[in-house]
Amino acid sequence: MPADRRRRRSAAGALGLVLLTLAATAAGQGADPRADMARTVLDQLAAFRRDDWTAAYGYASAAIQSRFGLEEFRQMVTGGYGPIARSASATVSHVEVVDPSHGLVEVRVEGANGETVDALYEVVDERGQWRINGVLTRPVEGATAALPDRPSLRPVSIG
Repeated sequence: MPADRRRRRSAAGALGLVLLTLAATAAGQGADPRADMARTVLDQLAAFRRDDWTAAYGYASAAIQSRFGLEEFRQMVTGGYGPIARSASATVSHVEVVDPSHGLVEVRVEGANGETVDALYEVVDERGQWRINGVLTRPVEGATAALPDRPSLRPVSIG
């Protein structure tokens, strides 16, 4: 085989490999889901701030939605979790992939009421979308307190 033809075949093979790699990446294979997990939590908090309860409810997992209708969900969040329902700001401090369909997102939430809580959200993958399956919270005694190693967190079932 002439050298010119071998070079063209080699270049075509390399181009094919690059296109295959790009297609696999675009399909989400091997993608790191942590940014999407954090975005789900932050987007729900933003929906709460806008009083868009329909959007906020949409970030809740199917398990949460089966336990609470939209109005019951709103009442549960506003009645028991003021800093989350009316946050002034939220900062993600850590995201952990537990397995391909479960993760944890640690967030410091500063409530509009001046109360700050550390929140540990459980997120689940439902048909390619991260949804909130629950959250544990604990009050922060000072604005600069660090997140705990998870002792003394109290369970909260919100989406």
